[in-house]
Amino acid sequence: MGALAELLLCLLLSATLCPADVRRGATGQAGADLSVCRASHHIIDLLLLVDISGSITTLELNQTRDLVQRLTGGFDVGPSRVQVSLLLVSDQPSLVVNFLEPHFMMRHALDGLEYGWGDTNSGRALDYAREHVFTSEAGGRDNASRVILWITDGLSTDDVTAPARRLKETGVKILVVSTGRRSAGLHFVASEPSEDTLFFVAVESLSSMAGVLCRAVIDSVAPRALQVSEVTPHSFRVSWPRNFGRRDDHLILDYSQNGGAQGEEPKRFLRRVRGDMDSALLSGLSPNTTYEMTLLSPQHHDALWARARTEEEEQTPEKILIRNRGVHSLSLAWPGTLKHVLRFQVLYGPMLGSPVRSLTLNGSVDGVTLSPLRPNTIYLVTVRLELRSGRHRTLSVSGRTLQGMPRRPPPHSLMLTDVTSASLVASWARSGRPALKYEVHLGAPGGVSRSVTVPGHVQMVVLQGLKPDILHSVCIRAVYKRGSSGGLCAKEKTKSAPMPRRQAKCPPHAKTDRQRSPPGRRWFGPIQEGRRRHAMGIVH
Repeated sequence: MGALAELLLCLLLSATLCPADVRRGATGQAGADLSVCRASHHIIDLLLLVDISGSITTLELNQTRDLVQRLTGGFDVGPSRVQVSLLLVSDQPSLVVNFLEPHFMMRHALDGLEYGWGDTNSGRALDYAREHVFTSEAGGRDNASRVILWITDGLSTDDVTAPARRLKETGVKILVVSTGRRSAGLHFVASEPSEDTLFFVAVESLSSMAGVLCRAVIDSVAPRALQVSEVTPHSFRVSWPRNFGRRDDHLILDYSQNGGAQGEEPKRFLRRVRGDMDSALLSGLSPNTTYEMTLLSPQHHDALWARARTEEEEQTPEKILIRNRGVHSLSLAWPGTLKHVLRFQVLYGPMLGSPVRSLTLNGSVDGVTLSPLRPNTIYLVTVRLELRSGRHRTLSVSGRTLQGMPRRPPPHSLMLTDVTSASLVASWARSGRPALKYEVHLGAPGGVSRSVTVPGHVQMVVLQGLKPDILHSVCIRAVYKRGSSGGLCAKEKTKSAPMPRRQAKCPPHAKTDRQRSPPGRRWFGPIQEGRRRHAMGIVH
């Protein structure tokens, strides 16, 4: 609405209505914030009285639907806070949503909102509200503040002043939003003072009044209290009715801690704000501390007050520690309190190069091991803490992985010789550096495998007990004092088993007390024979 239209409207309306229209109309107030309404802790039963009679236009109906949707979305709707009901005005009042029905029923009712094509019997609807809506059967609560927000075009077929008076006598606050250009006695319907409860607005601006109206509802049940919202450990916002001050006025915001440390005076602050402001953000406060606030209007000798408590300080890990470094891994830890952390997001990658990888962890874990990583590489790790309050913190650390042990020279010239159906001989040549030992691994099809270790001065091993006609794989690895070599492998197939020979019968020999050894050979007892075979590297 332009300035000329406002001036003409003031000329048409009574003087008592002009201030409400100018200050609380669609000029500059339409985008008021809904956060104050959602942060309110007041218990309210709010009845929306909506005109759908034949006197309204299609534009008014659509704008009213949008207004109600935004308005109900701005409150903390629930059985312990704000309950919303919808009563339609036409020939006969129609209660489409009562206080007992869930919040989504309001959306369904608004989607199906249609014309009533009848008279505007608003007085009858007000009486119906007193008799049937604010009752326990319809969900009304004895401990709730009762408010009616009547959206109308300013016209009514029947009398509205008497039904409104009867409602107000029972403690109901009535707010009126009119798209009409005549008062039609509306200032007698709205609760006192009418400059805070009666709103004239252009039809095309109706849906944008949700913020102004939700604050007006809160102000109607707590007119002397500051509203507190956006509470953090170190700040909160205080709000007050926009008409509390004047453009050429100034306000004094006095706030202090409610008590302090033993032996210390509570800290007190004074802040000067412009008279046309309706909120202020108080920052630099102490966590988990109660503050008392008073807003003073020196020119009008008026005051508002409130008490609020900042949130508890969010305790989180302050740094990342590298607990252990490996050739291909880094083990991290972040000691500290985790009760305020919802989850961790870990980003890590080489300081120079790519790729950057990420993983998400539950807020209850206090560390993680990152792998596989490149050896001898500096990695930058960033941990993003997502807190339960919705805020975030970021911690970073860099660390280098260890340098891998260099590969030692492997043996060479592996040969598999003296192959029979049940054995073979593996021999090799050592590298220039002497080894502590050699690990020999024998593998065969079907997963059958075995390993044997021989001293570093031995370069031959006899592998026995093999199956005939099978391809065997032999791998040898040298183990040094520091590190080990790669494997050296070869394959060989054992021979087929020979046909069994028929045994000739020999005449029995005379038994002697001791078997003579063949001429020219030394006889070994069981112990000496075992030592001889081990020295030759013969393995079964």
